[in-house]
Amino acid sequence: MDKQKANKEGESKPELYTLLSTGRVLHLNLKKQWFDMISNGVKKEEYREIKDYWVKRLKDMSLQGPFHAFIPYDKIVFKNGYSKNAPIMVVQFEGIRIGKGNKDWGADNEVRFCIKLGIILYDSTKLAL
Repeated sequence: MDKQKANKEGESKPELYTLLSTGRVLHLNLKKQWFDMISNGVKKEEYREIKDYWVKRLKDMSLQGPFHAFIPYDKIVFKNGYSKNAPIMVVQFEGIRIGKGNKDWGADNEVRFCIKLGIILYDSTKLAL
């Protein structure tokens, strides 16, 4: 797709470069089922296990105390798989809670990090070719 055509069709969406170069970005990989549900506006949360790996990526370690303080990300970049050319989507970050999630959105009965999703800022699967 040439640059002029891309700008004309995507005028209401910020360019991907601008999105990725501003603010704090959380990068997450997803399986196709969950990627598609978010892309279609169905899934409003993403879940991660409460393990050291995710605690280090999500919890603000500079704040001490009994309360959960999370890194104030601005947006989440979801990638559908690990391929260089995998579809990507940028979604507004709305916060994190700890609790049980929606089973229809992939949660089980375990307590998880529940990452709340806002509006979709960019979705490579929705671009016109």
